[in-house]
Amino acid sequence: RRIVPVLLDVLLFGKLYQTICSVLAETFFTDFDGTTVIEYSHYNSTTQLLRFTGWTVALSRLVTEVVSISIIYYYRRYSSDITDHPRFPRMLANWFVWLEGDAFASSDCSKARLRRTLRWTAQVLFVGSIGLLFWSTSSVVIHWGNWSAPTHNSNNCDPLDTNECILPFPSFHFMVPDEATDTGWRVNINADALPRLKGGIELHPEFLNELDGFSTMAPLLFYIEGLKEAQENGNNEARLQGPRNIQHSVTPKSITLLLDVENNILVPHSAEIDYLDGERP
Repeated sequence: RRIVPVLLDVLLFGKLYQTICSVLAETFFTDFDGTTVIEYSHYNSTTQLLRFTGWTVALSRLVTEVVSISIIYYYRRYSSDITDHPRFPRMLANWFVWLEGDAFASSDCSKARLRRTLRWTAQVLFVGSIGLLFWSTSSVVIHWGNWSAPTHNSNNCDPLDTNECILPFPSFHFMVPDEATDTGWRVNINADALPRLKGGIELHPEFLNELDGFSTMAPLLFYIEGLKEAQENGNNEARLQGPRNIQHSVTPKSITLLLDVENNILVPHSAEIDYLDGERP
């Protein structure tokens, strides 16, 4: 009966726990080439720490049980003379005397002790659940309402678009020379150049600043005064051409034009207004 819970603990923390952590890391934090996604590197480190903790718990549980079984075997071998045996540690001898005392002799006392333990555990879990509920609720409440207009105190703003400090994005304005990278450049964005998320939550650009350039698959973000009004004007023939009308993006029907300066040709593209915040598209 003593071996079963030990094996369950070892399987839980040593196998199942490790499998869950591995699946999380491979599914969410690992790129197609097997490397860790930079923006999730801290999550991957946390996952590795959790895996190490699981192995530590499993090993500790196994070692503890082996020691306990050894002590019990030693105890039964020397029977009642264990406390007088010269090679047996006095502390363990006293522990066995207490274990064999009245505290564990009565089944009623054991049941009462078990009930108190279960009641205390339930209370701790209840308080923890309430705290988690309040924390989750607060993260929802702070996202109600409108975003406040951003205030930028950074001297690193791109002057091409004064609507937002970070716009246009991506921009070579936020690159610095770095001979240690493959491209010879590195992203360099100040934290105060980024807008806050809804609820005043700060964005941290550390993971971006580890890159040697911006992705060619990322969308181009910018805003020009009057662009929203021109798009919503039903009488205006030129409009933003979305993904369903990319063929019109290189014609006079398109408000935006994307130019390949090396080959001097227009590039087909789609353009849309982000209405996540209607007051500040």
